[in-house]
This record gives sequence, structure tokens and C-alpha cells, in this order.
Amino acid sequence: MIATAGRIHWLALGGTIQSLGQDPLDIDRYHLGGGTLRPAELITPVSELVGEVTSEELPLSPSHDITPESVVRLLGRIHELRASASASDSPPVGFVVTCGSNGMEELAYLLWLLHDGPEPIVVTAAMWPPTAVGSDALSNLVGAIAAARVRPTPGPASGAAARRTPVLVSTDGAVLHPVSSFKTHTSRRDAFRASAAPVGTVWPGDQVALRSGTTTSPLAGARLLEALPRVDIAYSHLGADGLVVDAAVAAGARGIVCAGMGAGFGAPDERRAVVAALDAGVVVCQASRTPFGAVALPARTSLDERLLLGGRLTPQKARLALCVGLAAGLDAAALQELLDTPPLLEGDLGG
Repeated sequence: MIATAGRIHWLALGGTIQSLGQDPLDIDRYHLGGGTLRPAELITPVSELVGEVTSEELPLSPSHDITPESVVRLLGRIHELRASASASDSPPVGFVVTCGSNGMEELAYLLWLLHDGPEPIVVTAAMWPPTAVGSDALSNLVGAIAAARVRPTPGPASGAAARRTPVLVSTDGAVLHPVSSFKTHTSRRDAFRASAAPVGTVWPGDQVALRSGTTTSPLAGARLLEALPRVDIAYSHLGADGLVVDAAVAAGARGIVCAGMGAGFGAPDERRAVVAALDAGVVVCQASRTPFGAVALPARTSLDERLLLGGRLTPQKARLALCVGLAAGLDAAALQELLDTPPLLEGDLGG
């Protein structure tokens, strides 16, 4: 790895990491109080330990209120900061984005889909508010700042995709790739760490070990209109009758993600609705509601060759891949390539 000095710019969107609890044991009632710490207040206990960090507070909201369009605007703000700092004495060497944990999986993945670097964006959140005993708020923030200053050392597997530093997630002492990480628990501090093999590790004292070979998105650098096409998710269950799929088609969806049972299978009536949606020109992706593992090829061959497969992506991420891919004008083959993009290059950690 290559550690760099320089300024980190922190964009704060609110969430648990900035929330005030009602008492030192409050890890799940803080949202009822509504109190919020400003970025300067949150970082004060460690401000002398993290180097040069500037911050700005964007409109605060729970992360489950964030829209894909607001994430596109966030990336636009980062591009503005890069451009305005190009002639300054101290341009940012990296960016940190903090948000609520509920939306971090999708926010980080959407940033990964579109960000083209060269400065890294490291996304983090907290599971417990900073006022709680044993909170992960400050340690996650410090870890994200440290990770944003590190570049992977080029290795033998490095290619064009590995030369750009991707968007990363830093939480609970681990650095994770947005393609593979997701929230696995409503309140445990390892809720994200438990979801994926780490691509790096953060230790107290600003020590970071970051692997080389992490991939970047095939759409990195794509410029999109602010309004993304409608893509809906239909969750399978015993006896699903396809009504949700039919309703999505009627609402004008350009894409539908089916979160199937097991390795990606739907109920009989749901399968009939999927074929009707494909016949209507809607792009349909078969994902799985099961947290781990890949969608099985028989999910396509037993139904329709036009069906896209979500690979190892969660339904939420498969939806964003379709949103961005359709907005960029990708055809079916390119959409499938995007859905299949692994978090790591061959020879690195498996996911």
C-alpha cells in the first residue's frame, strides 16, 4: 500500500453517526430525540490525530429517505470540489462520506457505479450513536479518513480497472468493497463487516492494510441525467401471484428485479408474469432474496433466455445496476456484464 499525506474532505449527510442519544446506554431510541452533532463537534476528540480534514454538512436526513437522484447530486458535488481545488495549494487527496447505515449499502454501490477517481471515496456510518458507551462512531470515522489516504500498491493482477482507486466502505475495522458488502443486522456493530471478505483492515492508530486488485465499475465516469429510469423490485414468496410484477409494468417500469427464493426461483404465477413483462419489452433481472450465494443459471434456462441474472448482488444493488445501466443506454449483454462485475480481481480474496 501507499500512504499519502494531504487533506481529506468529509461530506456529512447525518444518520446515527451524528445522532445524540438520550443517555449513555441508548443504542436504539436516539432517533426519537432528534438531536444532532455538527461535524466539527463529532471529530473534536480526535481532530489532532487525523491530519488535515475539512468538512461540509449536506442536508441531513435519515439514509432511508435518500433517493438515487440525491446520490447522483452528491457525486456531482464531489466533482465540483475536485474541479475547484485543481488550482489550489491543497486539493483533497480523498473524500469521506458519512450517512445512516440503512442506506449505506445502496449509496456506496451507486457511488461505485459512477465514480471515476482518481481520489478515493470512502463511505462509513455508525451502528450506535457517538453518545453511547462503546459507540463505533468515532472509530469508523477515523478509519474512513485513514483509508481515504491509502492507495493500493500495483500488483501483478493490476490492469486498467485496478489503476483507479474505487469507492470503498470502512466500518468496524474492515475495509469492504461496495459490490459485496451489505447490512446484515439492525444494530450490531459488525453489521457490515459480517457481510463480506474485507479488502483491507484498519487498526487504531491510523494503520491501514489495503489489498491491491479491487475492481472499479465498467460505468465509472458515466454522466447521467438526474432522473433515473423506474426499476422496481418484486419479492418472491410462497403463492406469489405475479401481481407486483404486473403492477410494475403497468406503472411504466423499464426494469424489474425479481428477488427469488433460494438461488433465484419464483412461484408459478410469478414466472408467468415475468415472461409477460419480457414480452412487453421490460428488462427483468432475476436476483435472490437469500443474503449469500449466486443466482443459479437454471433460473434463466428454465424460464426465458432474455432474463438477466443478478449474480451475487443483493436485489437492491441489482436494481441500481439496472437504473444506471438503462440510463447509460447499455444493451442486455452489457447490463449482464455490469451485474457480473466482481469486487476483486482474479487471484485476490474471494467474495
